[in-house]
Amino acid sequence: MSKVHKIVSVYLDTNVLMNYCSQQSEEIKIAKYLTDVRYENNLYISALSVAQTVSLIQSRKKKSKEEKRCEIDRLQELVKKFTIISLTEKEIANSFELYNSHSDFVDIEDIIQYSIAKKVKCDAIITHNKSDFAAFVGNDVKIIDAYLSLIKRNIT
Repeated sequence: MSKVHKIVSVYLDTNVLMNYCSQQSEEIKIAKYLTDVRYENNLYISALSVAQTVSLIQSRKKKSKEEKRCEIDRLQELVKKFTIISLTEKEIANSFELYNSHSDFVDIEDIIQYSIAKKVKCDAIITHNKSDFAAFVGNDVKIIDAYLSLIKRNIT
């Protein structure tokens, strides 16, 4: 009999946040669902994710200044509904330690995201790149594909 893992606190990976800002419909539905069924103290993003998202938005050469401003405004509104977790020297050191001790950990940025989520004891990470977190499967943080039907199945 498998142990049921109750999802209470959720961490949103950078790729979902970025797609939300560029108004991809699935991410808009995901954000609405999460903010409707959760309260602020159970939804988390990292300061790193916010900074990465801003950097990506500003670096898009094909977007006008106004389009970039709209995306930043969307980001600003969404982050109000999440608790933003700081990135400290401790998470960076822990991430490099994990990276150096496991040959199957490839993407240091995902390891940092995982370490940040663990810092506040998140139960799940929602991401579009579930395979990037494959090395963490079986640990105490559930990795959930960022598709609304899968999220609804895993988070009530």
